[in-house]
Amino acid sequence: MFMFFLFGTKNFTSHMDGYPNNLQCPNCHNNSVEPVKEKEFISVWFVPIIPIYWGKQLKCRICSWTQDLKKGDLEKYNIQKH
Repeated sequence: MFMFFLFGTKNFTSHMDGYPNNLQCPNCHNNSVEPVKEKEFISVWFVPIIPIYWGKQLKCRICSWTQDLKKGDLEKYNIQKH
């Protein structure tokens, strides 16, 4: 019997409410960086199974530049809630 499995990764990204989404990107210099919550899973048959990454990032919508955020980094980068 032949069994075919599809393995891969699945990313879930959501915008962090209350923070600005027009910060300047250090890579492409556009005002398109926003803080996001990122979750990445190993998936089997398109079903997320095992979490690989779970955290917060600064992400550019144009060039896909990313930087991980630790607790307190939003204040360090002078990103204030509206």
